Parts: sequence; C-alpha cells; structure tokens
Amino acid sequence: MKKIYLLMAALTALVLTAVAAPASAATTSTVVIQGVTFTEFFPDDLCGPRASYVTFTIDTEVLHTTQLADGSFSFVDASTGTYHADYVDPALPDQDSRQVGAFHVTLTPGGTLVISYTFHDFPTGMRIWQRYHFTGMDGKPVIERDIMGFTGCP
Repeated sequence: MKKIYLLMAALTALVLTAVAAPASAATTSTVVIQGVTFTEFFPDDLCGPRASYVTFTIDTEVLHTTQLADGSFSFVDASTGTYHADYVDPALPDQDSRQVGAFHVTLTPGGTLVISYTFHDFPTGMRIWQRYHFTGMDGKPVIERDIMGFTGCP
C-alpha cells in the first residue's frame, strides 16, 4: 500500500518539476518533513485478523527531486519513523516499532524508468522487510522483482 502512495508522490513530483523547470537548466528541490503524527485503523496485520489502531510518527522524511538539462529526472523519498499498534483485542499486547524506508525513481530521456523501494520494520520479536525493483524501457517492463518477508508472528 505504501508503495502505491510513494509512486503517486513520485509521479506528482515529476509533473511539478517538469512544469516548473526550464529544459536548459538543472533543477533540484528538497523537502524535509519531521514530527508528523497520524492514526489509522487496520482490520488485520501480517499475523492475521488482529484489528488495531496504529499511530505513526514520522521522525524524518526527506523528499528530493532533480531534473537535469538533458531531461533526466530523479525522485528520492527516504524516511524513518515509529509507530504504536493498539490492538482492539485486549488479550493482545500493544506493539511499538521502528520503520525505515527508501524509495527512488529515475527517468531518462531515452525512455528508461527505474524504480526501487526498500522497507524494514522492527517490531518487538518480529522482522518485516520488502525490497522492490522495476526497470522499464520504452514503456515495457524489463525487470521486476518484489521480495517481501516477515518472521516472528506469535
């Protein structure tokens, strides 16, 4: 799910950068987000039907775009944060965790698109990770690999 949001953010940044940047100059933009907190409800988690309210805190998120004079474009989103899962079932203990992630998109004037995403989550007693890579040329996928795993469900 987060991958979809990040892809949408990358594409939005691409459009905004392409509109704002003259073709003859390199343009960069960096936005730093810190201390944002929000809560979401989830009906289940990786371990099964364990409904919870999860409060996320973004410690630091850095969004960086670069567009070069040749039309190349790069978007990077790197973030660290924590979250607290408050399970609806009182028999399940609350869970605190730390997560880190990095998302990168590169577009070239020759029609090559490269997307990579790495995510690690470190809840107590568990380990969750994802690594995603996509390379496309001329609108066709050349490489796509998505590895996701987790260990430690009670």
